[in-house]
Amino acid sequence: MARFVKSIDSNHLLGLGSEGFYGFPSATRTSTNPNNYVLQLGTDFLRNHQVVGIDFAGAHGYPDSW
Repeated sequence: MARFVKSIDSNHLLGLGSEGFYGFPSATRTSTNPNNYVLQLGTDFLRNHQVVGIDFAGAHGYPDSW
């Protein structure tokens, strides 16, 4: 989908809008997820943002509630 969007409009940055949690296969980093979110999310933040056409990644940090 990222390639398709970029084919229509390559002058804008494209992001996923995911929250920034680690999932599998980045299993070694799941311990850094807040509230033990290891298996519930089922996504891999790093891998998803390596898709051709994705320009940036965003993450929300709430350390006081973690």
